[in-house]
Amino acid sequence: MRWWETVDGGVLGDPALEYLDELEAIGIRFVQPGDMPDHVRANIAQRYREDLGREPTEEDLKALLRFQNA
Repeated sequence: MRWWETVDGGVLGDPALEYLDELEAIGIRFVQPGDMPDHVRANIAQRYREDLGREPTEEDLKALLRFQNA
């Protein structure tokens, strides 16, 4: 699983980023949130709802892609 480091030095697992990594492993990669098909956005949104209790924002999606593409 991919991990994010928090400001206070802790770490958080990131199932949405793990999902994007799985897609990348089979040759599917996105540069901008607008590149994501609806089913990919829906999958990420489901993970956000399960883990964080909310929908991902456009900034969340941009941050995921920046982190993955770094």
